[in-house]
Amino acid sequence: MIIYLHGNCQVAAMVAMMHEQDTSKDLVINYNKVHLVDTSSPAARAMMLSHASQSDVIVTQPIADGYNGVDFLSTSWLKANKRPDARLLTLPSIFFRGYNISSFALNLPGHITDYHDAHIADMFVSGISPEDCFARIGSTSFLSEQFVRDELLACLLELREREKAHNIDLRLSSFLWERYDERQLFHTFNHPSRVIIVEAVRQLYAALGIDPSRIRPGRDHLATTFIPAHPSIARYLGIQTDAAREMIILPQGILSLRDFVRMAYESYAKIGRDEVRRQLYGNKEAAAYLLRFQGHHHGNQSQALVERLYQELLHRSPAPDDVIYWRDRIDANGVLDVVEAISQTEEARELAVGRRLVAS
Repeated sequence: MIIYLHGNCQVAAMVAMMHEQDTSKDLVINYNKVHLVDTSSPAARAMMLSHASQSDVIVTQPIADGYNGVDFLSTSWLKANKRPDARLLTLPSIFFRGYNISSFALNLPGHITDYHDAHIADMFVSGISPEDCFARIGSTSFLSEQFVRDELLACLLELREREKAHNIDLRLSSFLWERYDERQLFHTFNHPSRVIIVEAVRQLYAALGIDPSRIRPGRDHLATTFIPAHPSIARYLGIQTDAAREMIILPQGILSLRDFVRMAYESYAKIGRDEVRRQLYGNKEAAAYLLRFQGHHHGNQSQALVERLYQELLHRSPAPDDVIYWRDRIDANGVLDVVEAISQTEEARELAVGRRLVAS
């Protein structure tokens, strides 16, 4: 049986896992990571036609027509060019932000990772110190339980709806729904753990009548980067909180949350505050998340007061994280404490010096 798998790095992880099994000659496994196919090469179309025409089974993630400017990488092209007796099975693009609800891909080359935390970027833009940023996101009460569960539910429903919309054959949403709180099942929002990949291979084997006992223990092929759930998320889901504080894994090495925040600030400083602001608030998904975060946490009169204080003392509007922080502080310590604290910020002191210079 010749099996061809077509998709992103998740498909490559499935192939690597299948190659870990016994190497009997009854299975020939080929694959392509579609984003790496050299579409400028005349051989690319011939290669794809060979896979489509010679494979007994084609397993593909949904690839849109015209992807990368060509027709021969799409799911519809594979369907049209496969052998009449060949099977075509679809697999979802395994994307789930439920553990890293504030993680987004921003167009900011030079950052320490492709995964940007909206809260860290927002606090950097707002002038909050890296130590204060770490103290906030490192707190087990930073995000409310209801907010975490609302975001998680939305992510689960989104995966389920994508599977329905694309009429996916090998579905993973139910598996994830039943097990999401057992452990962190995604390293990043687009890199599932081995547990998820095993389930995808198990379903594939079941569809092909292959004994699933061929699946054996092995390495986690997508674990080069691991962004743990924030401590408040880990707390509410009941997953291990120590990992959330101490085990951020990047190709550069293992970092504590404190060091991760510090290095993120350093890379953002090199990029420039204005560019970070433009990319963060210009990203529709990240901006929408920050608005949901701001809107969920209690505060109406206190929020209006924070916004008025910023206009009067700093001559600008507060960022979403500023609103949450100072609003909670108003509720805890009173208005005078917050007025004094904002007045003593470096930004407020610089504005005061500027006004004195203008007056003189």
